[in-house]
Parts: sequence; structure tokens; C-alpha cells
Amino acid sequence: MKKERRNPRGETRDRLAREDARRRDGHHCPVCLSVLPRIAGAARPGSVCSRCAAQAAPDKRCAKCHQSGVWEGPKGAACTACGHHGSRVRVIAGREWLDEPDS
Repeated sequence: MKKERRNPRGETRDRLAREDARRRDGHHCPVCLSVLPRIAGAARPGSVCSRCAAQAAPDKRCAKCHQSGVWEGPKGAACTACGHHGSRVRVIAGREWLDEPDS
């Protein structure tokens, strides 16, 4: 029987790949991974998550890939282009903002 490869935190690569795919597929909320509700009368998913209240922030860019597909909510933020997720400061502002001295 083939043994699954694990990363240092003990999570399988397959599980991480599935989570990453769900963050970027457009049918799941990229922040909490729940299924987005459907818009009545349309075949497309809604633009606000009913579980975590996250929504698209078109004027903000991802700190990792610099694309504008960022969703943010009270529980955090995530990028639909690259799958980067976490706190709003980490996803939107990035390390550059955290490392700058106050002047």
C-alpha cells in the first residue's frame, strides 16, 4: 500500500490541493470554504457568503500575487487568484506593510 506524503504540519498534499482548488473555483467562499448561495433566477453563485459575511473587495489587491480577486470579511481574507488566505493584514497588506517603521 502506498504511503501518503505529508508536509511538516502533518497535512496531506491532497487535502491542501483540494482546499486550494475550492478557494479558487468560484462556487465556494474563499475565506471559509462553504458553498456560496445561488442567486434567485440566475445560475451563478452569489457575491456574499451567508456563513462568514465575506464579500469581494475589487479595489484591494493580494499581497502575494498582486491580483484584484480578494474577498474579505470579519474572519479574514483570501485571494481567488492564487488561494492565499489568512488575516486581512497578511493577505491584503503583506509583509512589506508589517516591516515598515512608523514615521
